[in-house]
Amino acid sequence: MKNMICAAQFAAPYEGNFILSLKKLEIELIRLGMTVHYVFPNKCRYTPWIDEFKKNRSVYFTDDVVRSSLAVSQLKRIIHELSPVLVHTHFDGYDVSIQKAGAICPVVWHLHNYLSFVPSKIKQLYQHLLFYQHYGWNCRKNTYAISVCPEMVDLVCSYGFNHDRIKCIPNGIDLERIHPICETNSIFEKRFVDENPFIFLAMGACNIRKRIDLLYHAGEILSKQKLSFKIWVTKGVDTEEVVHKLGGENSWFKIIEQQENINDLFQKVSCFVSSSEHETFSYAIAEATYFGLPVIQSDISGTIWNANNPSVFVFESENVADLERRMLEVMQAGDLSESCKVSSKFIKENYSLDSWVENILSFYRNYSLI
Repeated sequence: MKNMICAAQFAAPYEGNFILSLKKLEIELIRLGMTVHYVFPNKCRYTPWIDEFKKNRSVYFTDDVVRSSLAVSQLKRIIHELSPVLVHTHFDGYDVSIQKAGAICPVVWHLHNYLSFVPSKIKQLYQHLLFYQHYGWNCRKNTYAISVCPEMVDLVCSYGFNHDRIKCIPNGIDLERIHPICETNSIFEKRFVDENPFIFLAMGACNIRKRIDLLYHAGEILSKQKLSFKIWVTKGVDTEEVVHKLGGENSWFKIIEQQENINDLFQKVSCFVSSSEHETFSYAIAEATYFGLPVIQSDISGTIWNANNPSVFVFESENVADLERRMLEVMQAGDLSESCKVSSKFIKENYSLDSWVENILSFYRNYSLI
């Protein structure tokens, strides 16, 4: 068996689609004679899912600051012990550290994060230098890359990454994790009859990307029309702080806890909203669409893949008035069940984990990495 390292800067409280993706890919890699070893930041030791994950797998941990000299030293020892034939990093933290640790085998960088610039012009210059160093200087001849959206392909190539060694492969979702409401017609039909109140759901994370503030302001406009609705937002990195500054929770706006079983949450709501200013690939949009919820989303390039579905309502990014209009439009649209079924089928046919795994394996084969 040949050794492969999968290093991911990931320590979320739930496995979600990301860890499920790795598990699905691992099954196929084992069939191809590979043994996959995983590397995570130390804080991942304390996640609820890691003990189960470690039972039948080789797992290593590094310093939480994955770019630190300590993390590089730890990676050196791991690489020396395993002599991998391939390293695949996820997110961007381990990319350069793996190179510094002396990996001589091919390395695949997997770009999940949206790369953006801070408002300060001086800090932007520093960011430019970092990006040139990361994607221009540190991408050696044996470095390849996968991006989950076309926009990031163009960005990293603008800093010197070889366009012939990078490909856009959108993420996939675990279809078994989601139980589409459109497959249980009696429940599905009730969703669009006498909704009282109509509940909009959004996922909170880092507000600079998710822009929950836009949704809050749209809700303020909608509330003046005396309509029966609520907005639920799952708790994210700075969700509580942002909402507090905006005016806090009220009769129509509520912050809720994240839930591992997303079906339970989807069952309770009427529509999913993504007011994001930046996205690469949104698992939440894909899952909500597959489940059978109508979706309101901004017209950004990272989510355009879902825009043409019949149950999707697109608003101009950062335009609060347009977002409020779409919210009102969905509330007054009546029965969207047939449209939601068409959209759900689209996700099933194009964004399953099976499709994702095959795309990753094709990438490996195309560059003779396995």
